[in-house]
Amino acid sequence: MNKRASIGGFAISMGIRIIFLAFFLAIALAAGASMTVESGGVKELDYHLYFGRVLYSPASIFYVDPDTARVHREIVDIRRFDEDTLRALLHVTGDQHVGLRLELTGHDSIYLDKQFFDYVLIRSQKSGQAKLITASFPVSTYDGASFTPGMYLNITEGYLLS
Repeated sequence: MNKRASIGGFAISMGIRIIFLAFFLAIALAAGASMTVESGGVKELDYHLYFGRVLYSPASIFYVDPDTARVHREIVDIRRFDEDTLRALLHVTGDQHVGLRLELTGHDSIYLDKQFFDYVLIRSQKSGQAKLITASFPVSTYDGASFTPGMYLNITEGYLLS
């Protein structure tokens, strides 16, 4: 009888261990599944990377203080507001799945892949199979000699959803 009791106690303790193991395994699998990136999330990530690079890079269109090397996001350097600067900043060499338009009050818009951006613009209006995200900022401009306040910079990024 004593032997049976010890076997029963062993079985119960093993059962509890298996239940705990299964519970922690389920938690680990749930945590791993929640950290996976969906296919649509990659394009959102590209948007945030491009957007961040435009806003914070010293090689961007914004004025950089020569003494402190600080990027002033509130001042657009007109001498650098062109498509070559944008293309060099974002390291675009060929096909990408993101189109970008920068509009500055009183100036021509600049594009990263204008043809793709126009295609995305049409697809977003007609079928909803594309997404456009726009951010607007009040800015001043700097032309090398003087600052001009009262402008707006609109940054619009577009990508296909499918």
